[in-house]
Amino acid sequence: APLLRAVRSFYPLVAARTQLVDSGGNPLLGAAEDLAQPLSTRYPLAWAEIREGATSSRKEEDWLIARPLGLGEPARLVTVLPRASIEQALAPLRAESSRVLGSMVVVTLAIAVAAVFFLRQSLRAMRTQEAERYLAVVRREGAKWKALTESAADMILIVDPGSASVREHNARAGETLNGRSLEQCLSPQDMECLRAAIRRAALDPERPVAMADLRLASPAGEELVFDPRLVGLDLDGERVVEIALRDVTRERVMERQLSTAERLADGTTRVLV
Repeated sequence: APLLRAVRSFYPLVAARTQLVDSGGNPLLGAAEDLAQPLSTRYPLAWAEIREGATSSRKEEDWLIARPLGLGEPARLVTVLPRASIEQALAPLRAESSRVLGSMVVVTLAIAVAAVFFLRQSLRAMRTQEAERYLAVVRREGAKWKALTESAADMILIVDPGSASVREHNARAGETLNGRSLEQCLSPQDMECLRAAIRRAALDPERPVAMADLRLASPAGEELVFDPRLVGLDLDGERVVEIALRDVTRERVMERQLSTAERLADGTTRVLV
């Protein structure tokens, strides 16, 4: 009875068949009709492995599991597991593993999406900070340029090289131009000379360009004389020309007066001689 209970409880898998066999694989206590044939005949390859001491074998279609009894007899408890039973037993595990794998995939995708989101947010924050720093630098440089130009005694103009139109100017230039264009303040001859100088400065921005005096009409109708200096600049990827006009009206008047006095003195000397 204990031996039969051991046989029945040896492998509780559904559809498993367990029997006690001798060294030749023949049933010792009788067996079900499907196991009446000796195991050595039905499963020759698997039985050969078990006879050599293996506790299991998958050489055949079914799976054989053997356990020596240790009773001094070459007898073994052998369980035959049909492939269909094994597949049936593994089906829940495979379904569970599929669910676990699916959950892992979903979690991995969620983590990847979150990582991409936070990375994009970090990059956006970095770009925003970089843009703010760039704008701060531009504001500082603009404030410096404005402080230098607005307080300058000379007229400072930023003009377009193609049309010679004024795009920016300082306070001194605004007072003198009074909303007028350069064409309205200069004679046609001076304007043509200025256009040629602007073109030269735009072609070679590293070399300042000097030209003859320009006579510009003030809002009150007074003629003012300026000594111009031009240089090409690249602002925001665009070529412009800066014109600095130094007021030399009084200097030129004094030069004419001195020249007149020298001529008078020279004429007087000749008369006396």
